[in-house]
Amino acid sequence: MLQYTIDERQLTRYAAHLQEQERAAQAIQKYIHDLNALQKYMAGCLPKRR
Repeated sequence: MLQYTIDERQLTRYAAHLQEQERAAQAIQKYIHDLNALQKYMAGCLPKRR
């Protein structure tokens, strides 16, 4: 089974790419927030339900 990871270097590079594409700062923050949540999910840390 393949195991995928997202590290901080990849997130930083992705944010820089989005800035180069002239994305809005709020959009970049949202994308990185969502990727951090995915990163935690992939590590087995499920978010608590509200």
